[in-house]
Amino acid sequence: MLSADYERIFRPSSMVDLFALSKRMLGLKYLLDDQFLPPVSPQEGDRLRHLALRARGDGPVPVLIFGVMPRSGTNFVRDLLAMHPDVAADPGRLWEFPLLHSAKAMSDFTDKFVSFFPRNAEVVGQWDALAMLSGAWLRELQNEVGQKNILLKSPHVQNLSLAPYI
Repeated sequence: MLSADYERIFRPSSMVDLFALSKRMLGLKYLLDDQFLPPVSPQEGDRLRHLALRARGDGPVPVLIFGVMPRSGTNFVRDLLAMHPDVAADPGRLWEFPLLHSAKAMSDFTDKFVSFFPRNAEVVGQWDALAMLSGAWLRELQNEVGQKNILLKSPHVQNLSLAPYI
């Protein structure tokens, strides 16, 4: 039987990440346009922003740092911003917050959810689960630090066009 660590490291999505890393090291294009900027219409964007804000509630705006790739300086920027007295870095001991990097999994979840009752597609958007999860998660992290601005980082830019909606 495989250990949990081995299964986590060598799961299929990790193998895809290794492939992308290899392409990047060779200087090849490793991000496809649909991975970097999934299309979101203005109407869908307004709805997603509304969902995320309702789930997050009132409070300080979170600070999210996105690097262009791993080892691009997100730790340095995080350390610099964390010196501000109104900033709480890494709440909940989340050293990285790769929510956008994982957005495809949320899209797959939505597809699976809708597949059980296809008429749900009339009211459930492709990125609704991502907006609601991110809002609720950020609200919970905000509750841990009070009125400080939470600071989270991710070294990935996949699905960057979804950032305004979380």
